[in-house]
Amino acid sequence: MGPGIARVEGALIGSTDSEYTLRIAGVTDIRGRESRWSGEQVSLRRTWVGNAYERRFSKPRTYVLVGALTAGLTTFVVTRHLFGIGSLAGSSGGGGGNQQ
Repeated sequence: MGPGIARVEGALIGSTDSEYTLRIAGVTDIRGRESRWSGEQVSLRRTWVGNAYERRFSKPRTYVLVGALTAGLTTFVVTRHLFGIGSLAGSSGGGGGNQQ
């Protein structure tokens, strides 16, 4: 990396009182040009960093998403009679034989 960097995105893998160590996912320069990185590890001095932000998953939203996906998958399995779960509509339950 060099001068003119406006934004660095990546995962924080370590920090000390003087620097951050990141696994870089992307960099945006001061002109707005973005470049994608493939997880290279870089150490940045804290004095070079103007602002640091952390993104986290929302726990309530994550629980709602997991619940919705579970309900959807369960409904799919039951309505498709996968794994022998569910009942067959219109099943007479009898086998035909030779009837005369």
